[in-house]
Amino acid sequence: MTTADVKSELRVDAPDTGDARSYEEARSVLERKDAAGMRVVAADHTAHPEMLFYLAASGDIETRVAISTNPSTPYQADEILCGDHEDRVRMPLIGKMVGRLAGTDKVDQVARGILRRLANDQSVAIRQMLAEEIKASDNVPVDIVHRLARDSHEIICCPVLENSPLLDDTTLIGIITEQLCTPALSAIARREAVSEEVADHIAGTSNTQAISALLVNSGAQIREQTLNLIAEAGTDQKPWHEPLALRPILSARVIEKISTYIASDLLKRLSERNDLDSNTTELLSGRLKQRLESQEGNVVDREAVLDVLEKELANQHKRGKLDAGYVAELAKDEQHMAVWVSLGILSGTNTAFAYRIFSSGNAKAVCALVWVAGLPASLIELLQSTVGGISEDNLLLSEENDQFPLTERELNWQLELFGYQGYKDNRPLVQTWTGGPITGYAQV
Repeated sequence: MTTADVKSELRVDAPDTGDARSYEEARSVLERKDAAGMRVVAADHTAHPEMLFYLAASGDIETRVAISTNPSTPYQADEILCGDHEDRVRMPLIGKMVGRLAGTDKVDQVARGILRRLANDQSVAIRQMLAEEIKASDNVPVDIVHRLARDSHEIICCPVLENSPLLDDTTLIGIITEQLCTPALSAIARREAVSEEVADHIAGTSNTQAISALLVNSGAQIREQTLNLIAEAGTDQKPWHEPLALRPILSARVIEKISTYIASDLLKRLSERNDLDSNTTELLSGRLKQRLESQEGNVVDREAVLDVLEKELANQHKRGKLDAGYVAELAKDEQHMAVWVSLGILSGTNTAFAYRIFSSGNAKAVCALVWVAGLPASLIELLQSTVGGISEDNLLLSEENDQFPLTERELNWQLELFGYQGYKDNRPLVQTWTGGPITGYAQV
């Protein structure tokens, strides 16, 4: 289609846009190349479509942003703006095109085409914004959902994998078998409803964090055989212990197995379940009694130690001594509890939040906690290995000039996965973690 053809179509399709005087005034602005006036025309919902089309191709960036935002912009101009080199110009098209789906045949067709182009946009920010916009929608083309669900950036794929109703079990299982990154697997495990077949495949990955997310999810249907396998492998997987013990339905075999390794407070809660038969109740009561007798007050002692540490380290912080060197010495001395407390104080969260991250086995989350605590990137390797228990092969290393190996967007995303809602640039941070104490953290 030539420019002349487009202009002709614009004239035919255009609604009545006002009197001749307003049209002539706008045309005068364009002829004079009045930049400020062009922006006014670009934002005008009653502007003539042909003028908006002209400005989409020739206006400055602010003018093009205004046209992209304008709901009256003709689709021919939106198609031009979709190829604009500025992210700021393309971003407003996302919500506008989603809103035009299921419109007239032509409008819907153009909207789908533009959304497909944006789903393959080279800009991570554009694809992320699109993923957030369509993540829970059932009115977008399935191929766009599939494209974003397989995106290599977790901040793009995770919202779609966790929320999209257009991902069926066959698709999810296919995605799981593609060796996804841990956050993507965990996102699938957190879906509102997870079928037994999908749960089987998640468990089959042996991914610690994804299985943790699966166990926590009350909407996940997990076969008894799969739970048995998870329980058998769970001895050294501390993040699994609490969600395993609190699953709504547990077989006697799973209960018997996990009762040999879960912490005493979890064992007590397990023994108090009202769905146990008399034999299982008697077994758990006996094991709990033996455990408490053997501990000789260690749990109470550790809770007391934690209380003392929190007061002591809060005082060190007030004196300005709770710095990178201090934390490094604690880590080298394997004072894990003191490191949890320190990072909780420095990050503006609390000990439970820091413990949850360090016990997750998630190297990226540990990096994010160090970052939001205001500590240097040079500490991440030490804290990952000594306190986080992360293997050498999975460590994230700081980059040149003491830079973190993740972008600020990725660091904030990791914190949000653990329930954090504050941001580093809004210091002083408030205690936004609301998850409360983590059961059993004093026994680690």
